Amino acid sequence: MNNAKGVLLDSGKYLVREETAEDDLALLSTILYEKIKTIMRIISIKNKEKYRRIEKIVAENIPSGIKDKYTNVDELIAEVFAWLLLKDDGLIFVDEIPEEEAELLDAMEPVIRENRHECFSEEFWDNSARDRKIKEAQEKGMKLYKKGHAGNAQHDSVIGVGSDPSMTASMGAGSPGYYECLDRLVAMLKKDATYLIKYDASRLSGSQIGIIREYTALLDKRSSAEVKTRPFSSAKGSRETLLAVYCAGREFKGEGHVDLAIPPEERLDEYALKMNELLDVALAASSIPDEILADGTGENFSMFFEFISSQYEKIIGKNLILPGKIEEKLRAVKNIVLELPETLKEPYGKIDKQKIKKNDELTSA
Repeated sequence: MNNAKGVLLDSGKYLVREETAEDDLALLSTILYEKIKTIMRIISIKNKEKYRRIEKIVAENIPSGIKDKYTNVDELIAEVFAWLLLKDDGLIFVDEIPEEEAELLDAMEPVIRENRHECFSEEFWDNSARDRKIKEAQEKGMKLYKKGHAGNAQHDSVIGVGSDPSMTASMGAGSPGYYECLDRLVAMLKKDATYLIKYDASRLSGSQIGIIREYTALLDKRSSAEVKTRPFSSAKGSRETLLAVYCAGREFKGEGHVDLAIPPEERLDEYALKMNELLDVALAASSIPDEILADGTGENFSMFFEFISSQYEKIIGKNLILPGKIEEKLRAVKNIVLELPETLKEPYGKIDKQKIKKNDELTSA
């Protein structure tokens, strides 16, 4: 893929480098970058006058020392919006943006906001609007990606449009990719049921919360169930587990709870959490009825137990040992507490106190 951030394939998935796929924030940034770049391509074809206005805005405002880094306007605008949207959503702070990109953002953000209605309309700011615009272009025959430009696919990964940043499916050999796991989970969700995902906003970082929201939106689109979220705060007295999923449908009720155990002096945003796998566990558990008859009917849920066990292993690298009796299995998978190993700690050293303060302000708002 050379030095490209990623490639939006005609299948609607993204081709990204493996190291990017393993970094939640880098992957989310890449998805935004590729979507905005595609929006710019669509504008260049469908609305040439608007495209020329954007070109003029860029020419009049881009810092001279940065201009040579970008081969065209599409790449520059995509770069600006990738950082701007992450900042606006509270997933990154200004002091975390690289110096050169921060200089570009400082120069372009005011003029972009000033021309929001004329040049930078809804599809630049709203993910659903972006996806609709890209889908419409595809349906009219627009090619998003030309074969042969993917570089070394052995070290790249593919992800689905609108997917959460850590949902990747390796193109190489090995175990089934996450996209396949996602399809397995969607098949387990109860049709026409409502899934409420509750999460402890006081213990999670902005990017971790962002992943939960993105994943929820994806599941809501891909399944026939209604999937929604609701934050809560253990800092304000709530006694829920970190993640709690409640499923309610016609003559059906199920719950799934997942919590994480770490030393009391540490914070969860110090850890590289696999948020999607954690959600998988709670969602699959909530799709099993809270009461299973002791007459053997529980064996129909063996695929749920297998799926939960496999996702558990992906999270901490250990097998989930389940008891033999179905009622005991049910209690075990519906209330899981994982002890996170030190190896999952983010390699960024101690967390900056200012960032902790900002995260606290975000979660208490």
